[in-house]
Amino acid sequence: HPTNGLLLLADMHDLFDLGLIAVRTENMTLGLAPELAGTMYEQYDGSSLWIPHDQIARPNMEALDKHRRQSAVA
Repeated sequence: HPTNGLLLLADMHDLFDLGLIAVRTENMTLGLAPELAGTMYEQYDGSSLWIPHDQIARPNMEALDKHRRQSAVA
């Protein structure tokens, strides 16, 4: 179902699964865990995510919040 997914590059998907990146739903930006400081991924910290206009295609905010709470992202 579209609300249960994000379209990510393979390496970013792995980082998401590991809890090293997460979505800050209050402003729909990408957050990185401190472990990624100084890496090539640091440039993405605070990047805005594109959100579909169609409500049914948008990711589930509750699921993203739960993922962020369980991640290493502050």
